[in-house]
Amino acid sequence: MAAEVLVEFWLMNLVESLLQEHLKRFPANLKYFFIQAKILLRKKDPASALSTLDEAKRRLPTLGRTSPLGFKIQSHIGHACFQMGDIEEASEAYDEYFAWGPEEVDLVACKRQYDILMREGKVGEAEQ
Repeated sequence: MAAEVLVEFWLMNLVESLLQEHLKRFPANLKYFFIQAKILLRKKDPASALSTLDEAKRRLPTLGRTSPLGFKIQSHIGHACFQMGDIEEASEAYDEYFAWGPEEVDLVACKRQYDILMREGKVGEAEQ
């Protein structure tokens, strides 16, 4: 079991290094920003993940409503805020994500937004 964890951690570091090198060569590729942010979230570094996601969103501000990648970036902005304990920002990010109407819904975003609404006593909104 410990060996599996070490291999997974080593592979994440290797992929992260390769992504950083790729981003130096092809800075406009937003999918690599997203993958890097996912790795950072798995490594429990939500602040760096949020910075990476914000940079991706900044580079292509019209990304959201027209792109499946934009939906993923927006939901993961919520995930990063949630991991940092910034529940208000997470809720705002999830609200924006759901307002865009993604075709494939991020189940983690659904669960976390439900939990946030229940915590705030907004039972009616949570049940929608």
